[in-house]
Amino acid sequence: MTLELDFYGLDVKGNLFHYFIYEACAFCTQFWVAAMYGITLATIQSIVDSSLTMLKVVTDRLNRLQEFSGPSLKQELSEIIDLHVHVLSCLEQFENYVSLAMLMQLFNCVTIWIMLVLILSSSFDLNTLSVLVLLVVTTGETYALCKWATELSDASATVGDVASHAQWYNIPAADQKAVVSIVLRAQKREGIKVAGFQYLDMESFGMLVQRTYSTFMVVRDML
Repeated sequence: MTLELDFYGLDVKGNLFHYFIYEACAFCTQFWVAAMYGITLATIQSIVDSSLTMLKVVTDRLNRLQEFSGPSLKQELSEIIDLHVHVLSCLEQFENYVSLAMLMQLFNCVTIWIMLVLILSSSFDLNTLSVLVLLVVTTGETYALCKWATELSDASATVGDVASHAQWYNIPAADQKAVVSIVLRAQKREGIKVAGFQYLDMESFGMLVQRTYSTFMVVRDML
């Protein structure tokens, strides 16, 4: 980042002690921002991985449903339904927490892309390098979020597919409703929503790139 030459009245260029104060503050700030980025991504990844693991467990247990009968079948179905409902509840809470944050993430990503292209179209200097670093970090973070969201949606849809092909019609009628309830719950797409109206996935990432370029062309023509 470009050095701030007038850091709260300190003589950064002429006084070595003032320069060390500035560097210490800059390092602490950069470390804090990097730590927050890392902690945020690690937390989201752990939640996604946990959800994927539980959905995989639900899928595997549905595949082995024909191995059970009688009271053991009822017990197995009850545990599968409880686990599936628990996973969906966790995903719903997770979506509520990160919904607006995902909107800001996409907004920042688009803004930095347009800013970098505008700077590159005029000149290349230290500010351009700073924006380029932000571009790499923000784009990588956005790509990871879209990839994880796609994996969540696919895993949730797989549960519905496996449940519908689990030969539920061969089990007692009293237990068929339990399997049908899993299929019905899996019909609703699960994943990460942006502000509660748009699901985040790799397709939306591609659309974001296209729309960013279109926005850049409009902004360039206006300048």
